[in-house]
Amino acid sequence: MRNILGNKIILILLSLHCFSFQAIGQHWQSLGPLTLPQLNDSTDRSLQQANGIGRIGAIRFLDKTKTSRVLLCTPYNYIRESDRSFSQWRIPAQSGLPAIGIADLVALDKKGRKLIAVTGDADCGLDPNGPAMNSESCQSRGVFSTVDGGKKWKGPMGRWYKNDGSVDTSFWNYPTLKVARRLLVDPCSKSRIFIVVFTCDPKTHQFVSTAYRSLNSGKDWYPVLHIPDEIFKEIGTTAGGRTLYVAGKTVYQSH
Repeated sequence: MRNILGNKIILILLSLHCFSFQAIGQHWQSLGPLTLPQLNDSTDRSLQQANGIGRIGAIRFLDKTKTSRVLLCTPYNYIRESDRSFSQWRIPAQSGLPAIGIADLVALDKKGRKLIAVTGDADCGLDPNGPAMNSESCQSRGVFSTVDGGKKWKGPMGRWYKNDGSVDTSFWNYPTLKVARRLLVDPCSKSRIFIVVFTCDPKTHQFVSTAYRSLNSGKDWYPVLHIPDEIFKEIGTTAGGRTLYVAGKTVYQSH
């Protein structure tokens, strides 16, 4: 009898939970930004048919308070910022970044003062026969850090190691032919950072993808997964952070 009553209570709770969840995502409104980005080249007409800022690579909420900063990573004009009211988007003062695009960023502290960001266009295809090979904003120029909320950036940060264990001193030399699309910070240890990078080989016209791991807050980056003819675009982890997943043409799981 107790089991039957317990099962009924569970079903009721699940029904209430599902009912409340169904209301999520039913009503939507546009929050902007609606203004076109400013291009460095006045003769560039690539955005003349665009609405708003064109596209957004990532949206990041730095904390869960009502006044928290909301940051958009875009391929033009670096970062757009707003608070939770979304009444106005602005381009915050920022210096030290070599490329106009930001693919991803993460906060290393609760106040959002210490940030790391990867430069470039998150959705750049790096077509070996296309204009992207000469596009400064398209290619990643490295991982950069700030301690003042994004006003001043330093980088590219860290030493990047090859598969044979040696340091690649020219890893971020331009043209890098690289797209670093996603960063991941271990929620249990902010000093553990992961990144996925895919590189175009102009000789073979193929991409080579590598997932890197840093155990010292970005000072040293070691390859932990290297796959030729692959394009890594996402990296994620389970709740406990013990298992990593990298997504490209297929999904790779760490052991």
